[in-house]
Amino acid sequence: MNDVWFDVDLAKTIETDLVEVNDVIANLPNLAGFGNVHSLHQAMALDTSGELQDLVEQVISASGAEQNDALTQMIYHWTGVEDIDPNSRTADRMYGNVIGDARKLKALEELMGQEWLGTWCGGDRDRNPHGKAALILLKAFDDLQLYIKDKLFDDNNNDNLLSKIRISTNDEGELTEVHVSTFINYLEFEYADNPQQTLNQLRQVKIALLKLGDVGKQTLAALEQAGDEDGNALAQMLARDVYLHLIGTDGNDILTSGSGFDVLEGGNGDDTLNAGQGNDKVTGGAGNDIYIFNLGDGQLEIMDANGYDGLKFGEGITKDDITITQEADGFVYIRINNTTDVVKFTQASTTSTLAIDYIYFADNSHSRIDANVILASLKTLTEGNDTLTANKDGTNNIQALAGDDTITGGIDARNNIDGGADDDTLTGGSYADSLIGGQGNDTLNGGNGDDTLNAGQGNDKVTGGAGNDIYIFNLGDGQLEIMDANGYDGLKFGEGITKDDITITQEADGFVYIRINNTTDVVKFTQASTTSTLAIDYIYFADNSRIRANAILVSLKTLTEGD
Repeated sequence: MNDVWFDVDLAKTIETDLVEVNDVIANLPNLAGFGNVHSLHQAMALDTSGELQDLVEQVISASGAEQNDALTQMIYHWTGVEDIDPNSRTADRMYGNVIGDARKLKALEELMGQEWLGTWCGGDRDRNPHGKAALILLKAFDDLQLYIKDKLFDDNNNDNLLSKIRISTNDEGELTEVHVSTFINYLEFEYADNPQQTLNQLRQVKIALLKLGDVGKQTLAALEQAGDEDGNALAQMLARDVYLHLIGTDGNDILTSGSGFDVLEGGNGDDTLNAGQGNDKVTGGAGNDIYIFNLGDGQLEIMDANGYDGLKFGEGITKDDITITQEADGFVYIRINNTTDVVKFTQASTTSTLAIDYIYFADNSHSRIDANVILASLKTLTEGNDTLTANKDGTNNIQALAGDDTITGGIDARNNIDGGADDDTLTGGSYADSLIGGQGNDTLNGGNGDDTLNAGQGNDKVTGGAGNDIYIFNLGDGQLEIMDANGYDGLKFGEGITKDDITITQEADGFVYIRINNTTDVVKFTQASTTSTLAIDYIYFADNSRIRANAILVSLKTLTEGD
């Protein structure tokens, strides 16, 4: 925390104007007040909605991920930040919303009693954190969650564990020796059955020891002496600090940590970062960086928007072993199937690129996975009105849902976009795109490239742009308006429409219409009145027969009463 906050300590406050606490709240766990925040009992008593009390009860009764989610919401309500916009602390330059959820930072500010301010390299102050500060602040919030969970549930457990540590004093009561063998034997026994839980317990004990002055420091020293940097995860955590913070240089660094809760910052240069086992956060900084993740490493959080970076999986992890998802928090996760291992990319929800550029595996029979392909496959669209700009290159496969969606393909990408139901606006890029409007009154623009445009049912408008484009029209599609004078373009009718089923006319408005006999289906060419060529070059049918557009124009020459 000293790296982040001002020297003035406003967290230690005295609560005044106390309100009465009812018996139900009195029987729930309590937390002391800090900074601008009431004690948990007082905050529950002051909350007339009862939401905070409900969340405390949920935290007590739940377990696993459900408990962690409830705990996060409990902290937001306890500190009074639940209504803060999660995107309100986005950095003004370069980094975007690297804090992820502004409520985490605001909760810390309320508990510390003051607003956080960072400093850019030029000396400018900024209340919105950038990359390095965000890592420390997010770690501080994680530590806050662990502390609160410890206070709510594990006070007795910590006391039981600490009771296994014995100290010796001289006649003057001065500490002479710390005996940790019984404590370590207990941990080793527990570690055999529950390794991750035991590591979490050890970390909580170490955090508790940090608060016990000289006795705690000497006990930590005894534990570190009993540990082994080259041993298993438990031995490594015994030998190390509560968490390790490694910072690289401007050169090409190799940063490696073992088990535990670590923060690795590569700095400038082409760095290799291997955080090892535990719950770790890493950022490579400037340069082309490589992140190492091995089977059993636990949880790794990657935040990096600079350079050409890669994630390298170790032995035993292949393409078939991973599942990639974009979850409710907006972040992208790679989970190792049938394990608790997970890699989280905290940059994904705030930028159009993933925090890495490629993923590759130790099994050389598998090629690299382009991160742009991953992002394209994860674009999350809703039943509402969505606006989405796809990746600038690669291949984008985008399936929209209901709602009036505006989707723009990548300029240098191969875009396959389906607008779904309702009134959509779809735009392609420079290459061969496939645009499908679906039901609704859609507008499709192919852009450059040889595009295929299928507007679907409704009253639609399409233009292929430069390139040799194909327009699809099926029986029952309704009204289609085509405007295109570039390239060698074609109109393709679907099953059930033959030459004998269409009537071609040039009407009073000067435009050419193709009507499907005995239906209300019609295709209108809005280019015909302003140029000597039709908006298409040919028409063909499902039976492979074809009509050239110039033959249509000749048959439609209109003579007037004049010369």
